[in-house]
Amino acid sequence: IMLEKNLSAMPIENWGGLSFRCKCGARHEINVKEAALTDDACYMINAVGKKMGRRAHVVYDAAIDAETRRKIAQRLDKTFEYTVSEFCPDGPLTRTYCDGVMAESAEEAVVTVCVGGAAVCEYGKYASAVSGRQWIFLCLIPDGDNFACDFARLYDGGVKGLFPGRAPDVLLCDTKLAYPYAAEVFDVGLAVAARNILTVADADFAARIQGGRGCDVINYVLTNCVRQAVPLLKKQAGKSAVRALFDCLLRISLAKSLCNVKTAYLTGINAFSDMLEFVTGKSEQSLAAASAYTLASVYKAATEDKLPLAAGKDCLAHREAIIRLTGEDRDVSAGFADADAFEKNRERLAFNADIAFRVTKAAAAADRNPPKWNFSAASDCLKTCCDVYSYGGLLSYLGDTGLLD
Repeated sequence: IMLEKNLSAMPIENWGGLSFRCKCGARHEINVKEAALTDDACYMINAVGKKMGRRAHVVYDAAIDAETRRKIAQRLDKTFEYTVSEFCPDGPLTRTYCDGVMAESAEEAVVTVCVGGAAVCEYGKYASAVSGRQWIFLCLIPDGDNFACDFARLYDGGVKGLFPGRAPDVLLCDTKLAYPYAAEVFDVGLAVAARNILTVADADFAARIQGGRGCDVINYVLTNCVRQAVPLLKKQAGKSAVRALFDCLLRISLAKSLCNVKTAYLTGINAFSDMLEFVTGKSEQSLAAASAYTLASVYKAATEDKLPLAAGKDCLAHREAIIRLTGEDRDVSAGFADADAFEKNRERLAFNADIAFRVTKAAAAADRNPPKWNFSAASDCLKTCCDVYSYGGLLSYLGDTGLLD
């Protein structure tokens, strides 16, 4: 497994422009051209910016204070003529809000520079795809794990969906500038990293039970990142711990971006946290620890109990679910596991679910500001997200077969 180990150990700076033929049969490519995780990454803006053009639109997350903006401006002023926008959505991030921020940009701008965390990064991906501009993401808030993907996750008409997006041309993390912001949301970032153990478990379930395709190389990298994040759950947000957290989140983001199928690693945890985000009004990131632990508890119960699963009945349920979701009637039996697949794999699935349960429980315990919702709200969200959840994995399987009822 040299490839997996090489990827896991490879410095962030070597991920830019990565492309290779994988043993899973796919060619994995990343559209981030340059990436850096250093104490002074902000200084790279001059070098990379000169290759892009002089006119820019700079978008600051509202959490970035005046002193940090002044330090960043010292670098921007050497390279760009630019306009500035404040990024402060009121509630979940919508496509309409992003369009409004884009309208504040000068028409002659050819570069977008976004500074902050997960939300402003989603804006950058969306705005770049719409405008065709190159863009730089200066990551100062460790609250996301999709920084490098080629899609944007935005609300539109009350539903969170995937929109065309472009990964940042340049992905920078300046740990010196980022430290005060990272210390404030340290537990949130750890929960975001830890929830990827559910992503791996979900992908393994889809491959073994539903005939889905995942990538063992990417799963290995994600699992290794979670393994590195777990010890941080018991540490204070010191500078070395903050750097380690950024390394985990950037590596997770870059690994996910290598997948040709954009939705392959958006799994049950995303559907559940999205639904809770809409119901509670809290950000998906702030819900990471509690929602991951809740869903891991469901997975653990599902794999331990003697559930009456059979391929014939479940194929029919999946077929009906596809009709409900897409309006198309197509036979799914060819890509479905045999009648005994669940029982044959129960031991492995239970092992995966138990690990996910223990990791997410630790992340929830480390959360300083856990969100509050009652059982009824969480139950309703689980059932609702099963109605709109279109990816493979345990949550959609349990929903389609009626087991969550």
